[in-house]
Amino acid sequence: MRPLDEDKYLEELIKTLNIDDSDVCNRELFENSEMTFETEPENISSITKTVDKDEGTVQIKDGKITVTNPVGNGKYPKIIPTPDIITTVNQARIRAPRTVKESDDITWEINNQIKGFEITVCEEKLHVYFQVTPDIYRKKIIVDSGPSNVIKLESTVIDYDFSPQDIYELIVEEIYKLQIKVDVNTTLILNELWQPSYEKVLIAKGVPVTQSKDSYIETFFSTKIEEVIEEVSGKVDFKNRVKIPSVKQGDIVARLHPPEEGVEGYNVFGRIIRPKHPKKLSVKLNKNVEMKADGTIIALKSGRLSISGNLVKHIDIFDVHIVHGDVDIKKGNIYFTGDVIVYGDVKEDMRIESMGNIWVFGNVFYSTLVSAQSITISGNVINSYVYGGHFITFYSQAYRVLQDLSHYFEKLYEVANQLMTELKIRNQEISYTKVVATLLDGKFNTIIKRIDEYNDIYTEAKRHTNIQMDFMVLYKLLLPYSSYQTTLKLASIESIKTLIFALNEGIEKINNSIKEDSTISTGYSSFSTLKTNGDVVYVGNGSYHSLVFAGKDCKFYSQNSVIRGGTTEAIKDIIASKVGNELGAPPCLTAGRTILAKELISAKIKIKNKSVFYEGQRLRNVKFYYDHNDDVVKYIKN
Repeated sequence: MRPLDEDKYLEELIKTLNIDDSDVCNRELFENSEMTFETEPENISSITKTVDKDEGTVQIKDGKITVTNPVGNGKYPKIIPTPDIITTVNQARIRAPRTVKESDDITWEINNQIKGFEITVCEEKLHVYFQVTPDIYRKKIIVDSGPSNVIKLESTVIDYDFSPQDIYELIVEEIYKLQIKVDVNTTLILNELWQPSYEKVLIAKGVPVTQSKDSYIETFFSTKIEEVIEEVSGKVDFKNRVKIPSVKQGDIVARLHPPEEGVEGYNVFGRIIRPKHPKKLSVKLNKNVEMKADGTIIALKSGRLSISGNLVKHIDIFDVHIVHGDVDIKKGNIYFTGDVIVYGDVKEDMRIESMGNIWVFGNVFYSTLVSAQSITISGNVINSYVYGGHFITFYSQAYRVLQDLSHYFEKLYEVANQLMTELKIRNQEISYTKVVATLLDGKFNTIIKRIDEYNDIYTEAKRHTNIQMDFMVLYKLLLPYSSYQTTLKLASIESIKTLIFALNEGIEKINNSIKEDSTISTGYSSFSTLKTNGDVVYVGNGSYHSLVFAGKDCKFYSQNSVIRGGTTEAIKDIIASKVGNELGAPPCLTAGRTILAKELISAKIKIKNKSVFYEGQRLRNVKFYYDHNDDVVKYIKN
């Protein structure tokens, strides 16, 4: 027997099963559980009233069904049920024509009787409402028929004077079926029955939960630097237009309020509603502040108050380093733990690193700016690198890649197991590692590209700062899946499950670790790189052949702002003015949610890992989005 060519066999099997790297659809078939009734020919409704003297009969009179047996060889009578009337013969419901006789126990009941009232429970399950409807004066009854050898059980609607007491008993029965456990105001129900208002009335209610209060910080000073243009002696004061909020030594700058536990409630079904546990805010105080026992936070030195972070609040007092003029070779690079304000340009080959904000009231040429917080550049950025959020940018970039990897590995795991099942059915012995390696080398080769991307992000970030151990572990767990040969050596069901778990843990850790979002704001960038974990904002001419990454949104505020060439990526939305031009290379735009443009000429659009290239008729006020149903990127004109 010739040896099996495993690679070729697997490739053919994958084609046969129509397996690709798109989502695997699990379709479930649901049987229709509606009750069906066999029907007689259409002329059954025109049953003759003439009865042969030997035939048996059935008659409906005043709601009572009477059966008479036939004489001799005469035919037994027959009843035909309908969905509108529930009919039982000898305690068994019938759904098809049935021969009956005198000894049979025949009962009937109107199906879906007109109630004339409604009892509703609100969505929160805290209130029960009662409402009388005009149908309370109407009801269904069974139609008199016969005597005949064959009759069809039918109903009709009549007007009648209802009995409040009888209706009240039906209401109590329905409340009981709903399993309402709280006290019901029966007086209101009876009042509505005697004098209907036809409005909803509240007849029962639960006790709402008192929600817990999360811990929070109350601040007594502004933490934002503002640019204010003031007039002094009839002249605009440009020199002192930056207003830096400051505190003095000994000032109470903030207060930490502890979390407060909520109070349980219960719904109308008697189930306890528990409040969420309040979140305790972690506070990390640097050496320039201290916290008293009552939660008050006091400045130990004068400077600018800085409060950053989401789950962990970092509180400090920053110094401010002011440069009057340009940052050039004479002044040297700036490495500062507080804010940096430059009243001039940042010249060629210079570097500014700050743990606070950076303000440049000029241009940035062939230089690098790195800030743990926000960066504002009044002028333009030319052939430079601007990083907001410092090492936090690593988290924002890694977050996107790890989400993709988690998604693709889950599908890989599912498809690999599907192939192993099929191989077992066909009595073919091919190892799990071989199956996974073949999939990675073919239909799932996107995984290898994403692993390379994560490794590049990790390696670059490690050069500048210390990365948490978890992401180094992820780096090592991903390496075996970076090529066909290494996958053959290590891949197993357990290793893939472990990797998926680690990827999801990494995503969750990033969610909990990202500090306060930083913003990069500038007028114009050319052949530059701008990256931040928050927003990138353009207030001038826009982006020319630049690499732009925003952990949240990328916004172009000016109507004249353009995106020409380069790559612009936002984890959430891109809000642009003019995109592309007729002559140059189309820009690449990637977003997690939507891409909006006032005018679009050409662009490569990517949302949710689905791409589309647009070039042709100029689009105005267009919105690109991902259609979950069709699994494609679409656009609409606003």
